Amino acid sequence: MPSWALNSDIWGYQPVQLTERGFRCVVYDRHSRSADLGEAYDCDTLAADLAAAMDGLDLRNVTLVGYSMGRGEITRYISRHGAGRVSRILLSTPVAPGPGDLAKSESFIKALKKDRPVFMAGSLPLVLGRDMAVSPAMQQWVLEQFLRSRLPAGSL
Repeated sequence: MPSWALNSDIWGYQPVQLTERGFRCVVYDRHSRSADLGEAYDCDTLAADLAAAMDGLDLRNVTLVGYSMGRGEITRYISRHGAGRVSRILLSTPVAPGPGDLAKSESFIKALKKDRPVFMAGSLPLVLGRDMAVSPAMQQWVLEQFLRSRLPAGSL
């Protein structure tokens, strides 16, 4: 599960390596290439969507991997639908505002409203690491994903 600003392409390298080792990989893309979710962009709806995908594919003994907002979706999924299909979870995140950090959340929203491309470009070190030891092409690819993402209706 990627962050709100990235789609499943960000996981492009991992499924190749995992399937070569005999694992089945399902890469879940919650929002980036689908219709505008509008007001349905909340943790309960996203967890229900994940449950529908897990049930529909009859997935069992699953390892769920969540990055940033994906962590919240996995946590909500487990709390609402149980862990019966899940054997492991991995939760990873950049440093981002938490529920109790209203000032930081408000500063993110203000920066997004002022100049979204600049804010997103400045967020690259959160995803790629502070030293950004990746190629300029990788940096551009991630930034393009950021800029293609939709903001949920009513979020700003």
